[in-house]
Amino acid sequence: MELNSASQGWLSQVISPLLRDYCLSLMALILGGIILDYTQSLGQPVFWRLIWLFPLGLWVYRLIYFYRFNYYKQFLVLKQEIGRLKFIPKLWIGITLGVVLVNFISGFFLYPYNWDSLAYHLPRVMYFIQHQSTDFFEASYWPQVIHPVYSSYLNIAFYFLGDERLMNLVQFFAGLAASLAVVGITLIFTNKIIVSVLSACVFLNLSQVILQMTSNQNDLLMASGLGISVYFILLWFRDRSLTHAFLASLPFALALGMKASALLYIPSLLFLVLFFFIKTKSFKKSQYLLILPLLMLIVFLTSGYAQNYAKFGHPVGSEAVIKEHAYTENSLPQRVQFGLENMVRYSSHFIALDGLPGHPLIVKLHQGAKQVFLFPFQQIGINLNNSNNSREDFIIAPPYSSEDVAFWGLLGVPIWLTVFSSLWFKPFRPFFPLAVAAILFFVTQSFAGPYDPWRGRYFISCAVFAVPTTSPVWSWRNNWFNLLLSLLLIITALASVSTLAFRFNRPLIPYEGQKSVLQMTRLEQMMVHRETLYQPFQRIYQWLDRHPDLPLYTVLPGDFYEYPLFRGHKVIPLNGFLSGFQPAEVESIEQGLLLYDDRIYPQRHPQDIHFGQHLWGQVISNQ
Repeated sequence: MELNSASQGWLSQVISPLLRDYCLSLMALILGGIILDYTQSLGQPVFWRLIWLFPLGLWVYRLIYFYRFNYYKQFLVLKQEIGRLKFIPKLWIGITLGVVLVNFISGFFLYPYNWDSLAYHLPRVMYFIQHQSTDFFEASYWPQVIHPVYSSYLNIAFYFLGDERLMNLVQFFAGLAASLAVVGITLIFTNKIIVSVLSACVFLNLSQVILQMTSNQNDLLMASGLGISVYFILLWFRDRSLTHAFLASLPFALALGMKASALLYIPSLLFLVLFFFIKTKSFKKSQYLLILPLLMLIVFLTSGYAQNYAKFGHPVGSEAVIKEHAYTENSLPQRVQFGLENMVRYSSHFIALDGLPGHPLIVKLHQGAKQVFLFPFQQIGINLNNSNNSREDFIIAPPYSSEDVAFWGLLGVPIWLTVFSSLWFKPFRPFFPLAVAAILFFVTQSFAGPYDPWRGRYFISCAVFAVPTTSPVWSWRNNWFNLLLSLLLIITALASVSTLAFRFNRPLIPYEGQKSVLQMTRLEQMMVHRETLYQPFQRIYQWLDRHPDLPLYTVLPGDFYEYPLFRGHKVIPLNGFLSGFQPAEVESIEQGLLLYDDRIYPQRHPQDIHFGQHLWGQVISNQ
């Protein structure tokens, strides 16, 4: 589709510069992290604050540039277009902005809490700062060492701005960037900025997006990388410029440096590239796309893949890790069977009322709809409870406002309806390549490895392809359809508000006997998913504070909440995920504190302190 002057203005004056600056900011922080890593200076705050001068200066320049050349007037035009909308779409945009604002405030003022964050993402940040590098060490939990490190560089950069809570904003800004990429992708296909903004609001109201925007995981970072890549791929096919080839390659490479699952984006991206090569009937300047393998080589060498290869003989990690996440010992017929089972399982996750309060009627509707969908597949013999093809049992859970299990919430079914409509129906046909890319993404995830009920956060990236296909619905003039659309928007908006207000174990408003997260202390917030550890950690803190100068040695389970242990002490894990715990290591400690789980180290001394649960402490002084 040829772009009109208004769309060209939005793309060239607003969307492209903002996404470019976002990518360059990430690149600067990550490049700075690589340099500090290789010079054993990763934990030096002064160097990080010097590195911050580039991205901060870049954004100051962008604001001045916008003002000087009157590009900000684009937003005044957008304001006028919003003013011409009917009440319900206006309400939709308004509530979306409100949800984003509340997420920003929550991320800025509340403490990290997510299970993965406290057991994996943030402990590795603290270990990297402590060790001054990301060099291999015997962590208790394998993801702290084996996963790629680019997102950890970003967390360290935000941490050294002065407060641990600022690490929450890494994913928040990624969510904004991903939604802006959705605006750009949709605008290229529709030529309508207001429609593009409404579609971006769809993305921002997905349950998993709302919940991820304040977590310390990295899946919104991944989605932003994919979205920006898709956006600049579409622009590259319009001008075949080296700049757009670089900007299409860079965010995907950065995403690959954060998590190996970015490799699962390749079938969808490859289809898009081939589709537009065929459509344009030209391979002109296709050599520019060779930038991507060059960047991937740099990522391989600097993000941890090369270290894994040297240590384990495989870039992704140890044999046990690979077996857990991929089909390595199954025949082709078994893989096909498992993939089909997963397609049915994951499909059921998109039929959901996630975000709405857990009223018994809502729970019945949620579970009943899933059961109706699954019934015919169970009748034809698809085994949804196949333990050989799952990391966790498949269950029909009640609706949760939790980033661990949520998918797209109420918008799941409507979005997939527009995706499949794009394959056949004329109003949706311009979105055919995005629809096929979304379906390929879904199939790839289903066949990639055993069923994982926590994979909803991976499907945020799928939404980059799927959400723009909803664009035609904003232009329909059928009264009955508009009534249904208005009803869906109202209920979804209520669910978005409810998602934040009554978040699982972390409500902003007191709910069902739980006090507001705003009333919780730092430790209470961190223990919302492990309440039984709250009292033991209080006692551990008192014990640590009595011995501020001693190193802390730990003998703890792999997925223990290690992050709260970092209170200025040097933390040394003794229960390595490769070598396991060797009791002789305790005997070699000359002086320090030993925090241990008696299920792993049962040799208690009479003077050891029992903190609660299975946690014990011992002061060691063999000097």
